[in-house]
Amino acid sequence: MNQVKTISVSKLNNGDFYQFIENIVTIVSQEPLASDVIATLATDQPILLNSYKKEVLTIETQKIVQLDKKRDRAYLKFKTLVEGYAFDDETPANIEASNKLQTFIKQHGGTKLTNFDYNKETASISSLVGDIDAHAATALAALNLGGSLNFLKARNNEFKDFYAARGDAASILANVPPFYKLRKEVAVHYRTFASDLESLQRFIPASATTIANLITRVNVEIDKFRLLVPSTPEADEPEPTPEV
Repeated sequence: MNQVKTISVSKLNNGDFYQFIENIVTIVSQEPLASDVIATLATDQPILLNSYKKEVLTIETQKIVQLDKKRDRAYLKFKTLVEGYAFDDETPANIEASNKLQTFIKQHGGTKLTNFDYNKETASISSLVGDIDAHAATALAALNLGGSLNFLKARNNEFKDFYAARGDAASILANVPPFYKLRKEVAVHYRTFASDLESLQRFIPASATTIANLITRVNVEIDKFRLLVPSTPEADEPEPTPEV
């Protein structure tokens, strides 16, 4: 049974990452037998393209990414501190306060919040801060996390103000997830595709030769992009968690 060669897609730069996905989608979409296994990547490809086009690395967009990462870090810090108090058996009241705050965090996106597009994340953080101030101030004070929430609010407002101040340019990135946030999910989809493509040889034995030939064409493309990876390990490494 032919196997899809491994490639450390996490080490490709943004342009090569996008081009690799586009090339794989183009090649595999030509074979009707593989339509189901390429479907998710085929859906990802235009979204990835829009994000790549709209995030031209100007000084301005670099600043936006930096501010977004700062507020992501502030959010994750606050969320982690709140969750830590759920294990505070020395002070049971802190566990209750933690659970109350976690309810609001989950309602506003939980672990997915930092993967929202810019506008949705801004609105979600603003709503989270407002709801905690209005309905969970006592729990916040009990855990002495008012400063952390204020820091999150300040970082979110810093991002919002800079983003809005760009005028007409703001519409360029509106409602489109930033490229660096899409990479991890698309890379997971790619690995699933590679595994599913190999499996077709077992699931459709009558067409095993056709699928094997398709895998050969995919492997030719993989070999091209392996040359663009800074280092070429034998196996594809797990995708790193994006810096936030």
